[in-house]
Amino acid sequence: MNTLLKDCKNGLTQGFDFFQLKNTGIMADVSKMQAEAEQRHQEVLSMINGLFDAASSDRASMISRAYSLSHNSSKSISMLPSEPKIFHGRESELSDILKLLSGETPRIAILGTGGMGKTSLARAVLHHAEVSAQYTQHQYFVACDSATSKVELAALIGAQLGLKPGQDLTQAVIKFFVTASPSLLILDNLETV
Repeated sequence: MNTLLKDCKNGLTQGFDFFQLKNTGIMADVSKMQAEAEQRHQEVLSMINGLFDAASSDRASMISRAYSLSHNSSKSISMLPSEPKIFHGRESELSDILKLLSGETPRIAILGTGGMGKTSLARAVLHHAEVSAQYTQHQYFVACDSATSKVELAALIGAQLGLKPGQDLTQAVIKFFVTASPSLLILDNLETV
């Protein structure tokens, strides 16, 4: 990944030089992405080293604890997608969604054809400061592409919520949200179900 970002940065620099374009901050964005990728890479390596340095009985405990934390914290890297690094041209839609989210029990559908940036918009909403403050640890992002029925969809949502697996989690998911603090649930590619 590091090499890919460096190649991208070098390619952009050469492209700017060739077409005699001014750098409009893209290089800064690429450098920032590279630094963040390197930091996350080091964090993952540290976590892996921690697992292998522990004694075998401690290792099982650490894995169990890591699994538990990832299923109880919506801030986990396995739970939420990253914020879009480059997000331009959808500020109006973002503002509209933020207004709707301030209402009581909002239900919002982001519609459009493939490649329009619906997922990027949802990710921008998810990481917006107002939304993070409003929903604190109760943000969930579920990729629905693999679900082919409501039971499979409920299983995907239940996994994100950390519910115990079962044959049909539909009622358990509903009960979770009825009793939970206000939550933000983003169902990405829901139309595939």
